[in-house]
Amino acid sequence: MRRSGRIQTDDRRQRRPQPPRLDRFDPLWVTIAGLLVLGTLAGIGFWRGCHDGGAARQAALSFVCVIRDAQAYARANRRFVTLDISMRGLDHTTVCAASDGARTFIRRPLPDSVAAAGLIRMDEQGALVKPASILFRKGSHVVRLEVSQSGQVSFPAD
Repeated sequence: MRRSGRIQTDDRRQRRPQPPRLDRFDPLWVTIAGLLVLGTLAGIGFWRGCHDGGAARQAALSFVCVIRDAQAYARANRRFVTLDISMRGLDHTTVCAASDGARTFIRRPLPDSVAAAGLIRMDEQGALVKPASILFRKGSHVVRLEVSQSGQVSFPAD
């Protein structure tokens, strides 16, 4: 197109579409952000609650394996055996240890932040001298392990 002897060009640049601006605190964005935060915190709390109970129960089950290994050692070597589960060291890790008086032949740490304490004594036949009850705790979850004099293990419901 010509007007007055000059060629007219289109100098307008095409603008890119801009992303929506989030610098304003619309009530909708505040509500969505609040729900996301609350949902995330609720999910983390639920997961930790499930995990705590499972970790305490798993620690009790691993201690049952230590009891069985100590009974087999007592029978095979005709020795008195002492099982001790307690917190040790500067980092307060719970360790279960089995010894026959002369040496410690089993030493296993429990998972992190699982607390337990107790003592079990066995005779040369692998039978317990007296029944024992040990509490395993992680967070608010507590698992009680009871061992009868014959060596039977139970997890009574409280």
